[in-house]
Amino acid sequence: MKPSDFLLTYCMVPDEPTGSTLAHHLLSLRLIACANLFPKGRSFYYWEGKLQNSQELALICKTKQSLYKKMSEELIKNHPYDCPGLCAFSLSQAHQPFLKWIDDQCIL
Repeated sequence: MKPSDFLLTYCMVPDEPTGSTLAHHLLSLRLIACANLFPKGRSFYYWEGKLQNSQELALICKTKQSLYKKMSEELIKNHPYDCPGLCAFSLSQAHQPFLKWIDDQCIL
């Protein structure tokens, strides 16, 4: 078990109910070990040629590299956005007991 076997994912969601629903869905499938929903922030971006300004929340999940494909498919399939901004970051440096906990929770 090495840190690069694990990922931290980041995806914005429009509101707390959506983030909570996505987190519970991914947890129920054991595709993630944990989800954090960070408070509202403001996002600025272009969409369909227009400058947008909206409130969103950040959904952060911890998972295994081996589950990312299935996890991302589930998140995208259940996300309300046409183009969810899902990103994944390798945990190149992480506390070994924390990685073991992630490994133990993601049992698919």
